[in-house]
Amino acid sequence: MKLATKKIFNKTLLIFLLSFLLVATSLMPAFAATNVVNTSIPVDSVATNDVNTSVPGDKTEIQAVPAVYVIATVLTSARPVIQRILASPATRKAGDFLKFSYKNFRKNLITLTRGNPGTKYEAHHLLPKAHESRFAKAHIRDIHNPKYGTWVDKTYHRKTANEFNNHWEYFFKRYEDKGKFPTKSEVLKYAKTLCDKYKFHPNF
Repeated sequence: MKLATKKIFNKTLLIFLLSFLLVATSLMPAFAATNVVNTSIPVDSVATNDVNTSVPGDKTEIQAVPAVYVIATVLTSARPVIQRILASPATRKAGDFLKFSYKNFRKNLITLTRGNPGTKYEAHHLLPKAHESRFAKAHIRDIHNPKYGTWVDKTYHRKTANEFNNHWEYFFKRYEDKGKFPTKSEVLKYAKTLCDKYKFHPNF
């Protein structure tokens, strides 16, 4: 098991245990209150001064919260977090994907995100194909890797595509005009800056 996968597994286990304790603690008082059984015998209030209404062994019994219900609730609460962790590239095998290419980009992004959002959304390259040769010089030769993609509303995608590409043109020109070239870390940092600007959700 790779180190990254171990870290993901440990994080998942910790989240699960903390969620279990949190939900179980919050549910116990509520269920205890709704499962109170009063075993006392009602007595006419007029006779309460003359008759001993106590019954030997009279106790208020509290039924325990069903463990199965608590576990089911915890699993339901933790499900979104677990799904996000499972969708992380660190938990996937390379064999799960098709060859990284422009043609397979959407299918691989579906695999990465574990869901097909339908025709309303398009697979967006955060590292545009128009600048593929420039990204290669920055040692990023797999721009069709789905981790460099995200789902974008079709209308919004087509409306902002040219502007998005122009931002990258300006980014590279700033370096090229000085006879320099950006590093891989600088490219990815700028990609995340654009994600913030356009409200995209990166997978790297």
